Amino acid sequence: FVLVVYTIILFIFIKSWRFGFIFIWSTGFGFGLKYGELGYAVAFRELIKKGSLMRIRTLFVIFFVGTLLSGIITTSKAKALFNRDKQVAPSEYPIGVSLLIGSFVFDFGMNLASCCASGTLVGVGSGSIKAIVTLLFFICGSTVAMTNAIYNGYEKLPKFKKATTIPFYVNLIILLILTTITYIIDYLKIKKYKKKVDTS
Repeated sequence: FVLVVYTIILFIFIKSWRFGFIFIWSTGFGFGLKYGELGYAVAFRELIKKGSLMRIRTLFVIFFVGTLLSGIITTSKAKALFNRDKQVAPSEYPIGVSLLIGSFVFDFGMNLASCCASGTLVGVGSGSIKAIVTLLFFICGSTVAMTNAIYNGYEKLPKFKKATTIPFYVNLIILLILTTITYIIDYLKIKKYKKKVDTS
């Protein structure tokens, strides 16, 4: 009820219709995270523990849809929703050692906490003590990492001179190939299992 009333207020009293639309979008995304039981940590944990590719495949599908939508938005002049004056463009930054270190630290923390950044926020909303502790250390770690000494140290690490960019349609092809590979592996696993059952 509160969500419906707040959404109506946004559309009626706020001059720009974008706020109401983005609020509906983000609320739907939040409900999806809450009840979908899907996240990076869950997908990788199931892959390692059970050898299941189902959630990994679901992530690939989500990435595909997200890449397709962001590609359409960034290649077309979609000004109405995000910005009136400027075309939306993805940020570009050179790949380097700092990215490798940051990726490893984030992945280690994500698996240790059993949730990623969005999963932590969902957990806090659900009253999870572990998620609250994770969020506190998330804030501490982010704050320390942004201090001048550490940030400037990361900036000085070796990296490519120019930003590496891949066209969004190439990313779509890569995601399609990865999704197909997961289907092939699952098919071979089922075939092997059926063969075992038939012989036993």
